[in-house]
Amino acid sequence: MTQPAFDLILFDLGGVLIDISGSREMQEWLEPAISKAEFWQRWLHAPSVRAFESGRCDMDAFITGLIEDFGFQVTPERLKESYTQWVRGPFPGALELVMTLSARMPIGCLSNTNPCHWPPN
Repeated sequence: MTQPAFDLILFDLGGVLIDISGSREMQEWLEPAISKAEFWQRWLHAPSVRAFESGRCDMDAFITGLIEDFGFQVTPERLKESYTQWVRGPFPGALELVMTLSARMPIGCLSNTNPCHWPPN
């Protein structure tokens, strides 16, 4: 049996194994409308997003910051509801793919999703 060319398969969860299409709603709230690429560019550089994803603020401060950073004309409650529903679940076949691959070699995953996307059952 030949040695594989690598020791580990590392996946990004969001957009690769997991559908995070809930962000479309926030994109639609922007005036004037911007493209998906522009939305993600703004998202990745927004001070509120950077603070939240690095653990420097809590959910309430994040939501308030998002409203300021993006100029959303929604209540904090509505924005929080929308954000917590971003994760729609695994893409069809994703779990089977991971199970098949994990039988052959170690699997790792990276994600910037957070506990508000994965509430306890």
